[in-house]
Amino acid sequence: MHGTWLWVSLTLIVGHFIVPFFSLLPRASKRNHKVLGFFAVWMLLMHYVHLYWEVMPVHHKEGVSLHWLDFAAMVALAGSYGLVFWHGFKEKPLVPVGDPRLEQCLAFHNA
Repeated sequence: MHGTWLWVSLTLIVGHFIVPFFSLLPRASKRNHKVLGFFAVWMLLMHYVHLYWEVMPVHHKEGVSLHWLDFAAMVALAGSYGLVFWHGFKEKPLVPVGDPRLEQCLAFHNA
């Protein structure tokens, strides 16, 4: 029982903090969109593991037990959040429409 939760705890320490921290220290990795996208998905996955670690020891005292509803709940929550997020773009776009210096701002690249 305790061995499985020990591995989940170590996964959280390494995956939720150490790997992203040291991987995103260099400036080049923070400017690479593929690396940032990977770590965004990585952090969502680690956050899910963290929530699982907090909640499931009460329900599954014998160790880690995955069920298809664990993944279905994650997909349902992500889909609901995505719909609300994209719906907000209709009312408040990210690009300042009507700004006279918009083209100049879009052409700017920080070296």
